Amino acid sequence: MTRRWTTSTPLLAALALGCASNPPPPMIGGGTPERAPSGEVDRADEVRITLANSFRATATLTRRDSIILTLPDGRSQLQRMARSATISVQLAGDGQLRVRLDSLAFMPPLGEATRDAIGTTWQGALETDGIHGLRPDRRNGITEELTAAIQELLPAFPRAGARTGTAWQDTTESTRRVEIFDAKDQRRTTWKMDSATTLEGIEVHPLTVRERYEQLGEGKQAGRTMRMSAQGVRSATYYITRTGMVDRIVQVDSASRLITIPDTRQAIPTTQVVRTTVEWRYR
Repeated sequence: MTRRWTTSTPLLAALALGCASNPPPPMIGGGTPERAPSGEVDRADEVRITLANSFRATATLTRRDSIILTLPDGRSQLQRMARSATISVQLAGDGQLRVRLDSLAFMPPLGEATRDAIGTTWQGALETDGIHGLRPDRRNGITEELTAAIQELLPAFPRAGARTGTAWQDTTESTRRVEIFDAKDQRRTTWKMDSATTLEGIEVHPLTVRERYEQLGEGKQAGRTMRMSAQGVRSATYYITRTGMVDRIVQVDSASRLITIPDTRQAIPTTQVVRTTVEWRYR
């Protein structure tokens, strides 16, 4: 993993916002966030935010998937799925991270596989470039896919902190579980701290993320080997309080995938849009 930190001046930050072709995802409920009085926001924008280095919290994750499959006869098929999970998160002062899956529900239901996943515990470490070494104490398709979602619960963040206009970039290479596929995953990510605003009466600092990725993987279903290649974009906003706590995450992930079955030489183009929200509650 490599990382490059850059800081924008307020003027450059304003120009960048004015020229952006892809704005961050809207807040839950749509519309424009309510702004605090200008004097308060101006002072808030001068504050340097650092992530909290220890806490106990519960994160409630809600995810909705829309998948369009192109069938061999040329017709399109729309599939919708949803899932929700409640996760206990404990971060120690030395950066050690412990996460436990308290509840999980799928729609349509997955039955026994869901029950088997509840109670899984992950351990890892939070560093400036994100969560590292995250490992579950039990392994199946669900827990391996949840590992990727847990890695996105906390942002990469400079150790010295960030204030309005601070921006940084990174590139990563990793393996990731994508449904039935074990995939090689390459990402290029840009992070940027935007102007302070208010969210349900709380002053927050939106950290926006724009991430482009490519994936190449292989898996099996009904005894058949299947291969997958994908290109996608993840856009997210982490709403961070002045004390360095993540209050809410709003995320949209869009991917174009090609699934092939070597035995039959069948190719299935798919488009997938995933909308995720995460609500944090601290103890």
